[in-house]
Amino acid sequence: SSPRPVYRSRLQQLTELAELLPRVFAGPDLAREWLRHARPESLGGAATPLELMRAGRIDRVLTLLHLLARGG
Repeated sequence: SSPRPVYRSRLQQLTELAELLPRVFAGPDLAREWLRHARPESLGGAATPLELMRAGRIDRVLTLLHLLARGG
């Protein structure tokens, strides 16, 4: 069987996240630190990327990671 469309989309987003993190951060420890403790102003400054993802807003985290990967 295959996952329902909503879950397939979430799996694709997680795959994208796993590909972007090593491009942006020099090592898994820095990536984990950013996910758990950073409060980027471009994401509102109140929540960590991990908190946003848990709230269902992985799209916002991915957008920021794409920007950072391009050197922005």
